[in-house]
This record gives sequence, C-alpha cells and structure tokens, in this order.
Amino acid sequence: MKVRDKDERKRFDVKEMKCNIIESERQVRLKDMQKEEEEEEEEEKEEEEDKVQLKKLKKIPEGGGK
Repeated sequence: MKVRDKDERKRFDVKEMKCNIIESERQVRLKDMQKEEEEEEEEEKEEEEDKVQLKKLKKIPEGGGK
C-alpha cells in the first residue's frame, strides 16, 4: 500500500510540475505580447508626433515667419 501511495504521489508531483511549467510559459508569452503591444503603441505615438511636427514645419513660411 505504501509503495502505491508513493507512486501516486510521484505521478501527481510530475503532473503538477508539468502544469506549473505550462503556466509559466503562458505567463511569459502573455508578458511578451503585452510588451509588443506597448512597443507598437509607442511607435504609433511617435509617428503621430512626427506628423504634427511636420505639419507645424510646413506652416512656417520661408524666412522664419517674421
């Protein structure tokens, strides 16, 4: 009976370890996806800022606008 309990405990521990590894991988992928999203949003913000700056530059007439 003890050997059987020990074997079942080992199997349970292995299953639990596999689940923990899978969960860890899932967390890493989720963090990576969030990081990519943040980088994309930052790039979009920079592009918008560049467009605004370009419009401002186009509005300034030659000669410095004096």
